[in-house]
Amino acid sequence: MKKILPFILLALVAIPAGLWVAQTVFAPEPAQAKALDFSLPDIDGKMHSLSGWRNKVVVLNFWATWCPPCREEIPDFIKLQNIYGKAGVQVVGLAVDNLDEVKAFYQAEGMNYPVLIGEQDAFNILAEFGETTGSLPYTVVLNTEGKIVAHKLGALDLPRMEALIKPHLLTPPAGVASLP
Repeated sequence: MKKILPFILLALVAIPAGLWVAQTVFAPEPAQAKALDFSLPDIDGKMHSLSGWRNKVVVLNFWATWCPPCREEIPDFIKLQNIYGKAGVQVVGLAVDNLDEVKAFYQAEGMNYPVLIGEQDAFNILAEFGETTGSLPYTVVLNTEGKIVAHKLGALDLPRMEALIKPHLLTPPAGVASLP
């Protein structure tokens, strides 16, 4: 019996752990879930609602100035907006941060897309979009109908961003040969 006991204990731990990994890591993407609508102010105090960008592919990026991976991916979001903006893509930053910090960072980086200020509201919206741990950065892609077609936790580079949006574009942007 003493020889079997370690194997029984190992099985009691490994089986539930394996089931948890299978459910969390290999869970399917949400099936075209419709995004919730919300309204938040931008850095100039103007209110914007998510539904105001309907008919565009929206790349909604949750970030903060105190988050190093968030800061690292901002230049690629700027490039994404430059390349794909005229093809119907709208990058929208949702800052889980205070206005003064965000405004200074926005101006220093030359950001070319709207950034909404959410502070605690942004954490609540983040959770409603599926990231319940509050981890950043978190990016959600919405198709032209406002349905969630992708979501990724962690920093993205330009090639990954392009891979997320290209299947949902109606026409390629100028200078980009073709869509996959």
